[in-house]
Amino acid sequence: MNTPFSFRKVPVTDGPQVLQLYRSVCGIDGCIWSDAYPNQEILDEDLSACALYGLYDGEKLIAAGTAIMDEELMQQDCFCNHFSNPAALERLCVSPSYQHHGLARTLLTQIEQSAAGEGYDGMLLLVNPKSVAAVGLYQSMGYRKQGETYLFDVDWHCYEKPLK
Repeated sequence: MNTPFSFRKVPVTDGPQVLQLYRSVCGIDGCIWSDAYPNQEILDEDLSACALYGLYDGEKLIAAGTAIMDEELMQQDCFCNHFSNPAALERLCVSPSYQHHGLARTLLTQIEQSAAGEGYDGMLLLVNPKSVAAVGLYQSMGYRKQGETYLFDVDWHCYEKPLK
């Protein structure tokens, strides 16, 4: 794909595009999302916290991810807790028609840079171990598995990475 994509915080007005993007990945291998999650309430929280980032093709949202303070995630025993101000990486996804072109890596790199610029010193995330593509992405970008946890009726692998 040779089109120049733009990265920016997702404005509230793009909320419907975000939900459409979330629904478009339901059913993809390793994705446990459904019509119930992520929902409007979660989207509203991400938007009100100015924590939702997007990759756009023109005005079309093609990928999104959230970097946010998440107390519940930080309390999981599977993390090393050696960061003073970590962000939680949540709800990272790429539109199916744009997958397999390195856009998840592009988006994640931009989110990490933005999070570091906002004072976060590390990134924590939970990943479904059945999502082979996601696990491979995170490992290739320097995330290290710290343990496992059971949360929201799902087994997760816990990954973290320091931000520079």
